[in-house]
Order: sequence, then C-alpha cells, then structure tokens
Amino acid sequence: MITCHVCGRRLDSSEGVESEVGWLCGVCSSETAGVGIRYEGKRWRIYYYHIGDFEEDLQKFGAFLEKIEDGGEKVLAIVPNTGIVKTSLVLGTSFQGVKGFAVVSKKTEGATQGRR
Repeated sequence: MITCHVCGRRLDSSEGVESEVGWLCGVCSSETAGVGIRYEGKRWRIYYYHIGDFEEDLQKFGAFLEKIEDGGEKVLAIVPNTGIVKTSLVLGTSFQGVKGFAVVSKKTEGATQGRR
C-alpha cells in the first residue's frame, strides 16, 4: 500500500501516478503539475510550485497549499520567484512577474511517517 505524497490518501499502485514528487492520487496529480520537492529533510520540506499564468494558477496554488496542510504539514513561508515571464516578451525585459513559489513547510509527526 502506498500513500499520495500531497494529500496522504492511501492507494494501490494502479490508482496512483509516480512522479518526481512521489506517488500522487488522481486528484493531486492533475492539480500539482509543475510542482516538485526541492528539499526533503527530517522536519522540513521545500516545494517549488511553477506558475505559468499568474491569475489562472492562483486558485490551483491555493488548493495545493490546502493539500499540504491537510496532509499534516504546516506551511511556514511562501517565497516568490520573480523574473522574466511570458509577458516580458511583449512589454520588454524590464517587466518582470512571478515565475513560481518556494513553499517551506514543517512536517508534523503524522506527515513524517508513510511519506516518501
């Protein structure tokens, strides 16, 4: 038996999708495209969440944060990664936007067990 890395739901290998983040259930795999774990420690985890279209991706990003907290982790910091984005091609390189977010979370006792 495996668990979804984001929401913690128990599933068998036929239900899950293995990704760079770990095993994901069907719901989390569709909502977390562009998400990766950049650091995994005993007590801390740092995700990187890529943003393609800022306004459209905000709702998905909010759902991702909810899933982290529902999975037994506490989000402690969200750090924006700014730089040249698609709009910069039209408005010039002096225009910069949000390319993604680093999400720093602290694992709780429940989140440190059964996760990859």
